[in-house]
Amino acid sequence: MWFSEQSASNEHVYKRSLPSGGYVAISAQPVQRLFAPAKIRGHIVVERRGEERRAGHPAPIVAVAERDDLESVLSALVPVAESDEMLQKTLEQKVTIPITDRHQR
Repeated sequence: MWFSEQSASNEHVYKRSLPSGGYVAISAQPVQRLFAPAKIRGHIVVERRGEERRAGHPAPIVAVAERDDLESVLSALVPVAESDEMLQKTLEQKVTIPITDRHQR
C-alpha cells in the first residue's frame, strides 16, 4: 500500500495531539471479504495541516491492520500511533505500513 491512500472515515477510536500541532488518530470500520468472515480494518492517520487547510482533504494513512475485533486492531496499531519517531520515519518514506498478525507469518 502506498502513502497516497486516504482514510474513508472521520470516526476515530483513538486520537492524540501531536507536539508540533495536528493529531494522530486510529479509525476503524468493518470489512466483509468475499469468502471469509468479516474483519475490522484499522487505519492510523496523521494530520499535520492547520484546521483551515483540512476541509475536503482526508488525512493520509500511515499504517493499516485487519483483525477479528476492535480490541485486536487497537493492540496492533496503538504502539505505532504512540511513537512520534516511527510516525515521522513513515511519513518521510511516504509509505503505508501493513501491520501483520504475528500468527499469520
